[in-house]
Amino acid sequence: MLDTLEEKDNYSRAKELKDAASNWVDREFNQIQLEVYEKVNEYLFEIIRQEPPESLVYDYFHSLTAEQVRDLKKEIADVNTDIESEGLTPFEVTEEEIQEYLVEHREDDIREYHLESGADQNYPMWNTLFEFKSEPPAEWLTKAQSIGLGVIEEQDVFNSTLFASSCGHSFYSAYWIPLYLSIFRSEQDKYANIDFSMV
Repeated sequence: MLDTLEEKDNYSRAKELKDAASNWVDREFNQIQLEVYEKVNEYLFEIIRQEPPESLVYDYFHSLTAEQVRDLKKEIADVNTDIESEGLTPFEVTEEEIQEYLVEHREDDIREYHLESGADQNYPMWNTLFEFKSEPPAEWLTKAQSIGLGVIEEQDVFNSTLFASSCGHSFYSAYWIPLYLSIFRSEQDKYANIDFSMV
C-alpha cells in the first residue's frame, strides 16, 4: 500500500516510465515465437552471442580454491614487478583486480568452467523473442547484453533479436526499463532516482 505522498509520486512516475518503455518496445520490436527460430536455424546455439567474460568471471573466481587464489595473486604480483622496481607502490591485489586479470588472461578457462558447471543458461527461457524491426546500433546490443538479455545475431531471415534467459521477475523492471534508460540519456535524467522495481 502506498502510504506517503512521496511513495504515490514515485509510483506515478514509475508507471509513466513503464508506459514510455512499453511504447518503445511496441515500436521497436517484432515478437516472434522460439519455434520459428528453431525451424529456420536448427543450430540456434551457434548464433547466440556469447556472454561477455566480465559477466561470467564472478562465479569462476568463487569456484577457485584458496591455494589457486594465492597462486593468482603471486602471478599478478610477478607481472607487476616492473612497477616495484621503478620505486612505485607494490601492486596490492584485490578481488576485483584478480577478476579483471582473469578476464584478460584466462577467458578460455572462464568459459570452460561456465559450460562444465551447467551454469550456461544463455538460451531463451520464454517462447517469445524480440526481433528488432530494423537492425539496431551495435551499442544497443551490447547494452542489452550488459543488463542480462540474450542476443541472437542478425541472420538473412531475421534482424538481431533479444531474449530473456531467466524468470521470476518483471520483464519491465529487469530488462525493458533499464535498456530504455541506458539507450535514451534524456530519459535517465528525467527519471533519476525513481524506484521502478514495483511496476
